[in-house]
Amino acid sequence: MVQGAPDDSPKQLLVQAVQGSRRHFRRGSRGWATAHFVSLLGGAVLSAGSAALLKVPATPQVDLASLVAVAAAVLASLNSLGGFQTKWTADRNAFYALDELILDLELDAAHLDDARRRYRRIIRTQRDAWVAAPTRQSRPEGPEARDADDPAAGDIV
Repeated sequence: MVQGAPDDSPKQLLVQAVQGSRRHFRRGSRGWATAHFVSLLGGAVLSAGSAALLKVPATPQVDLASLVAVAAAVLASLNSLGGFQTKWTADRNAFYALDELILDLELDAAHLDDARRRYRRIIRTQRDAWVAAPTRQSRPEGPEARDADDPAAGDIV
C-alpha cells in the first residue's frame, strides 16, 4: 500500500490496478515459460527417443519410433505456432516494467498522470508483442501520440 494515500485515492486505485496486472503477467510469464520449455525440451527428448528406438531390431519398436517422432514434431509445431517464447518474454518484460512503476509510485517518484501513461504504455507494449508488428505501425508514435486516445488502454484510474 502507498504510504500517506487514503484507500480510495486515485493513486491507490492506480497502484491496485498495476499490482493486479503485475500478478497477471507474473502468472502468464510462468505459464508461457513452462509451455515453451516443455514443448522445446519434450520435442528434443522424444526425437532422440525415436532415434534410439530405431536401433532396436523389432517391428513394434519401429512403429513406436514413428509415433514418438510424430509426437516430437507436434510439440515443435505447437511451440512455434503457439508463440510461447514471444508470449513468455512479453509477459516477463511487462512484469518487470510494472515492478519499476510500483516502486516509483510507492516512493512518490512518479506524478500520477505520468504513472497512468506509463501503465498504459506497458500494457500496450505487452499486447502489441502478442499480436505482432502491424499493430504497432497502425498507431501514431512520438510526442503527438496521446494515450488518452487509445481505446485499447481502457479506462485507467
